[in-house]
Formats: sequence, structure tokens, C-alpha cells
Amino acid sequence: MRGLRTQENEAFLRFFNIVQQEAKKKDSVFFCDCGQGDESIKDGIECESMFGWLIPENDAERFEKEEFIPDRISESSDDFYVGAEYKIDGGITIQFR
Repeated sequence: MRGLRTQENEAFLRFFNIVQQEAKKKDSVFFCDCGQGDESIKDGIECESMFGWLIPENDAERFEKEEFIPDRISESSDDFYVGAEYKIDGGITIQFR
């Protein structure tokens, strides 16, 4: 799935799809760097807050090909580094900070 460097299970992919839907509302794509270790499961969806890059849609293809490789992230991408925090409140919501 776009935005992930590793293979993940189906329950996490469902969650990551929610993250990407929220990123799309900001005309962006979220590229995951690491998880925060605060996993929860809600209705078969494996949730975890993450850190990563919220890249504008227009720059996402270039970022994915040129930078989304370990040890190749440029300092110019630091401005796009955010936390993607989830909250379970009847449903699952994502907030980028």
C-alpha cells in the first residue's frame, strides 16, 4: 500500500486506509516512518498512532521515488514530518499534528 515501507496485516491496512482518507482531505498522502506503539483494535481494525510525512499530493510521486527510502530523506522534507494520532470515539478519527 502506498505510504508503507513494510508489509502489514489486513487489520492494520484497514486502519492505514483511514489515515490516507484523512490525508486526502488535506490534498496530501501520508508516508509512514514509524509507529508509536499505542496499538488498539476496534471492530477488527488495528490502530496505532504514527509519525511520518504528510506530503502534498502534487509532490507525493517524487517523494515516493526519490526520498521514501531509508537514509535518503532530505532535510527539506522535515517541514512535512507530522504525527498521525488516532482516537476511538464511536468511530476512528485521525488528527495530524
